[in-house]
Amino acid sequence: MQTAKIIKKSLEGSEKKAFIVGEETKICELVSLILEDLGFKSMQVSQTEWLVETMAHVHPELIVWDLNDEKKLSPFQSLSELREQASMKKVKIMLLGGPDVKKDLENSKGDARIHFCMKPFSPTALKHEIEQLYGTEA
Repeated sequence: MQTAKIIKKSLEGSEKKAFIVGEETKICELVSLILEDLGFKSMQVSQTEWLVETMAHVHPELIVWDLNDEKKLSPFQSLSELREQASMKKVKIMLLGGPDVKKDLENSKGDARIHFCMKPFSPTALKHEIEQLYGTEA
């Protein structure tokens, strides 16, 4: 609960909020810069438990999730938990991962709110994928 309050306070006043889920610092920093360029205020959430807890208090419009870093829970189990929450109905998700993750994602149920960006990616490619997710070009 304390973590949710800290995250909520850091994102106050921002119209477009995004969570970055992952532990790889360089990827999180790159994603943060891209999101900032697209008008988002972002917060890194390094543990899935915090993400699930925080979603009840803070309502981001976007989650960028580096699935390669997920260690405790299956990424798809965590994703299923999030999709079941009422607060997730309007949240869009950009998943980052390698070919194995993409194959697993393709075999799972489709969801128009979820998009995938193959790692490694260029900043331009990720920005373009996020723009496509929102149906706009910056």
